[in-house]
Amino acid sequence: MSNRLFGTLLILSVSLTFLSLHLPLFDTDEPRYAETARMMLKTGDFVVPTFNQEPRFAKPVFFYWLIAASYLFFGVNELAARLPSVVAGLGLAALMASFAYPIGGFPLAGLTALCLLVSPGFQLFSHAAITDMVLTFLMSLAVISLWRGLRSLRSEPFLVAGMAMGLAVLTKGPTGFVLPLLIPLLGAVLADGGAATLSNLVAARKSLFKASFLFLLTTLPWYIAVTIQTDGAFLRQFLFKENIARFAGWSPPGMPFFGHIVYFPAVLFVFSAPWGILSVTEMRWRVGQGGDRDRYQILLTVWALLPIVLFTFSRTKNPQYALLSLPALISLAALWLNQGGSFIPRGIRLCLLVTLVFLALTVSCLPFAINLVPFWKERWISEGIVDLGSGIWWIVFLLLLGAVWVAWVHHRWLMAVGLLIISLFSLAIALASVAPRVTQYRQEPIRWWARSVSQQSGFGLVVVFRRDLSSAVFYSRRKVLRIDDPDQLARLAQGPSRLDVLVRKTDAVPLLRQVSLYPVGEKANYLWLTNTNLLAQEERMREANRQSNGDPNRS
Repeated sequence: MSNRLFGTLLILSVSLTFLSLHLPLFDTDEPRYAETARMMLKTGDFVVPTFNQEPRFAKPVFFYWLIAASYLFFGVNELAARLPSVVAGLGLAALMASFAYPIGGFPLAGLTALCLLVSPGFQLFSHAAITDMVLTFLMSLAVISLWRGLRSLRSEPFLVAGMAMGLAVLTKGPTGFVLPLLIPLLGAVLADGGAATLSNLVAARKSLFKASFLFLLTTLPWYIAVTIQTDGAFLRQFLFKENIARFAGWSPPGMPFFGHIVYFPAVLFVFSAPWGILSVTEMRWRVGQGGDRDRYQILLTVWALLPIVLFTFSRTKNPQYALLSLPALISLAALWLNQGGSFIPRGIRLCLLVTLVFLALTVSCLPFAINLVPFWKERWISEGIVDLGSGIWWIVFLLLLGAVWVAWVHHRWLMAVGLLIISLFSLAIALASVAPRVTQYRQEPIRWWARSVSQQSGFGLVVVFRRDLSSAVFYSRRKVLRIDDPDQLARLAQGPSRLDVLVRKTDAVPLLRQVSLYPVGEKANYLWLTNTNLLAQEERMREANRQSNGDPNRS
């Protein structure tokens, strides 16, 4: 790959990370993080997170601090809320490139960064105002630093690992140090043998002690402060409900055994497409043998597999858990591509063809699935059809073009360049064309309603009926009630306070039979209702004006 082509692809791939950051925050997690950080700035309380005027114990504090710092520079908006994830994503690409450089020089480093930048999972989470990209960067930094420390026995990498794990624990909890410890240790045992690894740990005991002290110095102050301020409620909620209870158990209710086993591998397959399939050929090790390249392979293999295996036993099946394996899996694929030569095994070629055709079929079926499945159709639009635009079909065309390219070329670097370009433009179309269409149906109506309510309804009650309230809280800057029971809503509607309600059109007809509410406006699949008859109120105001002016035409 020429330097000019590499530079062009790198600039375009980095630019891709900044596309569509202005779109409305997507329910449910994004607005919760964004609003909690805003409340920290408003109240000046940077210890106890709050959301919707109540303590939020779901996650620790570091990610809120990052968003709050971004707000100080760029204001409270969607771009600022997502910027920490963008920076963490770019940092992750640079980190993995620097880790690959001693193994394969500039070509491998550049290929690793490019493949990571144009993977769907990377772009999805680098555009999201949630913890996962920041967590992945911090955990990756800890894994690489601890690995380097075990190899060199210098103290600096251990200190970096201790700091990174401390910040990871401040971002999401115990996961932030469990996996970064297990991955390099298991990798070292497989690469050098248990005796050699134990000897290195003993030799580095002073550095490990310093790193442990730095880890505790990073994490303990906030955990102690929040425990004191909440009388222990945070630790009880966070450790037992958000960690132990989520992990405990075999599988979510209703999930079959086979689905439980394949869930995370399938998610990782999509996140890493099309590169993940190439990494399988590089998953190998020889215990206690080989040079730096072999040890690099061993670590990446352990890194790619261990989070998937560990979270398979978790009761909660959140797709973002697979993101922790993505940097290693992409790095293995780049290692395979960097070997060069014209020989591409028939099995690899066939797997890539199947992958690209499968992705094309999946994307092409998306609009039809939304419009044909009643549950999805109801959530998107009440009447008419959901139109995701021509971007869907351009993506399908590019994916099929990629399949033709894989079938035609016989050189790994040529195949890599073609797949990089096709992946880059497919993701660009998804972010610039398809994503805005999706938000027009799912999020833009909520943003419109919440902002309108905040400007017009004074100090009345703000209610969402049978839907998540996260976006409404962030965009209205108000306390929002979620109500699922029509009888409860009817009682509130009869009270003296003005009531502004967001409801899906499909829920509005039966609701209006039970509750005296009046329409104010509508957008996409949502209605804005209030308990004040605005038309009658305007007519009364006009009548009062005519009386005060002595209008001879009044009856």
